Amino acid sequence: ASTVDAILSRLKQVPQVEAVYVKENTRSFEAIVKGGKDQDIANTIWQCKPLGVETTGTVECTITDSLDAARKIRFSRPTDVPLTLRINLKVKRRLEEAELNKLKTALVDCGKTYFSLGSEVYASRFYASVLKEPLILDIITLQLRDRAIGNAPGEIKPEQIASLAFKDISIE
Repeated sequence: ASTVDAILSRLKQVPQVEAVYVKENTRSFEAIVKGGKDQDIANTIWQCKPLGVETTGTVECTITDSLDAARKIRFSRPTDVPLTLRINLKVKRRLEEAELNKLKTALVDCGKTYFSLGSEVYASRFYASVLKEPLILDIITLQLRDRAIGNAPGEIKPEQIASLAFKDISIE
């Protein structure tokens, strides 16, 4: 019940948890958890962590054990890597604001589908969401950039997750 795989499995069963990564060290481990409530995550870690092994992380919760002693459980939340998406399209006619908003919403949803802890990001994954709109004839350019540095996204580490917000999408 206390292996990395068991801890991953248990944490993924916590309501509203979307993703989990566990970094293992000699005498400690750190769970990086996206979604879920802090206390639910801490309770689950307490129930399946190995005896004598410390938990590390930036979020700290207090658990009361079976002897009514207060115990500190730590874990972390993923570091967000915000991206921007700039698209230049060839269209049959100028898209109305509602049509552009619908497309942006589809692109945000696409990002949520493909962006997970530590997963690489590929601009090509957005092509299908754009091209399924019948008014769009072609994609002239599609650039996905790291919002902080302005370059193409670099390596996404296991404790990081890429994100794309509606306001960070530009369509011409």
